[in-house]
Amino acid sequence: MYPYQHFISCIILSIVLWPFFGALSLLCFIGGFLIDIDHNLWYMYKYKTWNGLKAYQYYTKLAKERKSDGRSIMVFHSIEFSTIVFVLSFFYNPVALILLGLIMHWILDSIHKLKKNAFDDRVFSLVYELLINPDKK
Repeated sequence: MYPYQHFISCIILSIVLWPFFGALSLLCFIGGFLIDIDHNLWYMYKYKTWNGLKAYQYYTKLAKERKSDGRSIMVFHSIEFSTIVFVLSFFYNPVALILLGLIMHWILDSIHKLKKNAFDDRVFSLVYELLINPDKK
């Protein structure tokens, strides 16, 4: 999905939750929108540049052309990160709001991928990629 779609959906979710959680509802925004910062981190690692605007333009172009970035590691989209947030949400209520934003993000991404048949070669497990499957980098 394009970032603006996640931005809008996270703002709506935060507004809906505002009467119940006040300013803490903005944590849904962090979980649902800022999760995509890992795209920029991967771009910076892969292309050895700190230019976030180039990363945004790169991924927007890929999305429009329905192309894949190849094998990429998105840390905040990984099962390990998700598991940590899930477990922490039982101990810290604000983390549950971050998890809610993450879940919304994943659902929207999944719907988009299914609708557009736009699956990529993204790595979903850091442990598998780094320890079990090191030759595929």
